[in-house]
Amino acid sequence: MEKRNAKVESRKGKVERGIAKRESRIANRSAGLEVSRFSFRDSEGFTLLEVLVALAIVGIAVTMVLQLFSGSLRAVSASEDYVKATLKAEAKMREILTIEEPAETSWTEATADGYRVDVVVRNVLTERTQTIGARLFQIDLFVRWRKGMKDRTITLHTLRLVGMPETKGTVAPRI
Repeated sequence: MEKRNAKVESRKGKVERGIAKRESRIANRSAGLEVSRFSFRDSEGFTLLEVLVALAIVGIAVTMVLQLFSGSLRAVSASEDYVKATLKAEAKMREILTIEEPAETSWTEATADGYRVDVVVRNVLTERTQTIGARLFQIDLFVRWRKGMKDRTITLHTLRLVGMPETKGTVAPRI
């Protein structure tokens, strides 16, 4: 019985303390002095640490995306340079192939937009082509340019057979 009375007394004490706290909060609230018994976790908003971590994550993500874009832009720029050089090389090769009687020679040209074209025309396999009365020319064409600190080059090679005797109704093929 005494234990039961002790439990009842402790409950009464807890209830009385709770009522006293509640009355105190009500009095503070009405006086405009509300004091929260909750921790910062229960309040609205974010802590400074949470904001800093979120900013760090966003910063890392933005940096990675910008690096991807810059890499893509560099690749597009390099691709554009190679396309321009290839077009110049093909145009020059067509010009060389239209020469009626090529001769062994070499020359260099510089373009206004910074490309350098080197051409080498050589007579090759003379022992084999003498028997058919023709000459075989190897044409090597190099287009060079500088991009930043790097030198770039595109090379085209072709062969042209010249002076084959024509047979009735056919034209000598160009290789």
